[in-house]
Amino acid sequence: MKTGDFNPFKLATLYYFGDLQYWKLPELAIDALVNGYDGVALRKLAGLKGRKDIAEGNLPGETIDLAFQEMGVAAPIPKAEAALILATEAVKDAIDGGGNVFDVATHIRIHLCGFENSMPE
Repeated sequence: MKTGDFNPFKLATLYYFGDLQYWKLPELAIDALVNGYDGVALRKLAGLKGRKDIAEGNLPGETIDLAFQEMGVAAPIPKAEAALILATEAVKDAIDGGGNVFDVATHIRIHLCGFENSMPE
């Protein structure tokens, strides 16, 4: 059963930024297969048993990149590019009335940019 809210690009962006935990990948792969995507890497990921299999080292990094590629994403996405994509989406959402502008700016500043990149006072 296909669901309209399955967005491989957004999921990949979250993953490569670091906001989608690796142990969620088997379920993501199952969702991808249900939504009509297919490939060897997706099937491998879908067959993992969550945290246990992944913790035992059964998840090679290239499998994740290949799985996203099988869903049409140009993976891997550099973290800086993923941050820019997430910031842009947050701003668009705020403009469309989906959030308080101050909250969105704070989210971008703290979460996406980080404190280590602070501007001098």
